[in-house]
Amino acid sequence: MFEVVPGALNPQLCGGTGCWTNHLRVTDIDGDGDLDAIFVNYGDFFGGGASPEPLAVYENDGSGTFANVSASAVAGLETNAHQICIGDVDGDGDGDIYVPDGTGTVHRLMINDGAGVYVDEADGRLPAAVPSSGACRFGDLDGDGDLDLVVSDGYGNGMAALLLYENDGMGVFTEVPGAFSGAIAGQEIDDIEIFDADRDFDLDVFANAHEGGFGGYYLNDGTGALEGQSFPPPQAGGTGYHYNSALCDVDGDGDLDMWIDTIGAGSPSSC
Repeated sequence: MFEVVPGALNPQLCGGTGCWTNHLRVTDIDGDGDLDAIFVNYGDFFGGGASPEPLAVYENDGSGTFANVSASAVAGLETNAHQICIGDVDGDGDGDIYVPDGTGTVHRLMINDGAGVYVDEADGRLPAAVPSSGACRFGDLDGDGDLDLVVSDGYGNGMAALLLYENDGMGVFTEVPGAFSGAIAGQEIDDIEIFDADRDFDLDVFANAHEGGFGGYYLNDGTGALEGQSFPPPQAGGTGYHYNSALCDVDGDGDLDMWIDTIGAGSPSSC
C-alpha cells in the first residue's frame, strides 16, 4: 500500500506552484547508496520554443525526505529540455548527465565529480552542431564497452531524425553519419528506447513520434549500424502514438514487449 508523504519535496520550484515537468529520473547522484531525484522541466513541450525552467535536483537523506540541491548540484541551471539521460560516460563510476535542448541552441554534458556536483564539459566532449532534441538515451551501440548516445533531432521543426554519438571510452563523443538508415514515420520524436529486440545480444532502438505517425524501429548489426524495420501502426479509432514508450515482458514469453501511450478521448494505449 502506498501513502502520500506531504512535504517530501518542499520547497516546490517555479514560484512554489511546481514547474511543467516533462521527465523524471531517479538515481544515486552522490554515491551514498540512496536514490535521489532529478526533475526535467520545460514550459513549451509542444512547440519547441524557448521557455526555460529549472533542472531540479533533489537529494535524498536516506529516509525518503528530499532537499532541493539544484543550486549546488547544477548551479541553478534552467533548460529547454524534454528529457535527460544519465550514465557513466567517462568510466569513473558515477552517473553523468546529457541535457539536450528543445530549441536546438545548446546541449550540455554534465560531468559528475562523484559527490553529486556537476560541471558542463560539452566543449571538447560533444559535437559542435546542436540537435533540436526531444529525447535521448545512453547505450553501448557498437559493443566496445562504453556508453554511446542516441539523440533525436528536428523537434519543433516538423522533422524527425535520430543521431548516434559514439563514445571514445573517455567520454568524448563523435557523431556517426548515416548510423540510422530508413525514414521515421511521423515527427517530433519525444521518447527513445534502447533494448535487444531480436535477442542477438546487441542493442536496438525504438523512437516514438509525437505527431503524424508512430516513429521508427531499428535493428543493430552489432557495430552501431541500424536499419529501419516495420512497426505496427496505432489501433484503429485512436489518435496515434504520442508519449512514453515503456518496455516489459507482458506475456511472460521471455522477450520484451512495448506499451505506448496515446492522447485524447477514446484513444486506447497500445501494446
